Amino acid sequence: MNADLHEFVETVCDAVALRAGHSSAAGRLAEQVRVAPRRERAVTPSQLPGCAFVADAVRQAKSAEDPVIARIAGMIDAQSPRLRWMLRTGLPGAAEDFPLRHANAMFVGDNGLAMSDVTVGVTIMGPNTVYSDHSHPPEETYLVLSPGEWRQQSGPWREPGVGGVVYNPPGIVHSMRAGSHPLLAVWLLRPADQAGGAS
Repeated sequence: MNADLHEFVETVCDAVALRAGHSSAAGRLAEQVRVAPRRERAVTPSQLPGCAFVADAVRQAKSAEDPVIARIAGMIDAQSPRLRWMLRTGLPGAAEDFPLRHANAMFVGDNGLAMSDVTVGVTIMGPNTVYSDHSHPPEETYLVLSPGEWRQQSGPWREPGVGGVVYNPPGIVHSMRAGSHPLLAVWLLRPADQAGGAS
């Protein structure tokens, strides 16, 4: 396993577990992602218009007072050229310019630098961009690397802050949005049939 990729996964999972609590749903997900077998593979890199916002988001995250967040941002910056950046398609209510202002990439997962039953990915969104309401069977945890807001169901928008953790239980409707700065976040997913114990 590539040492840089292993370090990235370990650092992200440690950060989530420490901030959310090891016994929380987010902490348990992070631990299962950490120990899941991974097999490195070759991926054809690709870039999208939304990748233009990565440099600004990384620069801001690197200047964060939190050294762990700055370190993770630096790892994303170093690995970004190797990643296969993709669009989230079929998103109800997405703005017309959403494909120009958003991109996802996987470090671990179906389109990632390593194969596994779990997924470790990164999302970038340009300023004033909304990732509209959607849901999926896997539970999900975000580690927030830059300012942004999250919402679940029809509840209020909440800003977890840089270094915050957002946990989405399986199947919940959720969304996120960037304010005046790009939104950068790492996310962990685990298939619904492996999600036992989520609260």
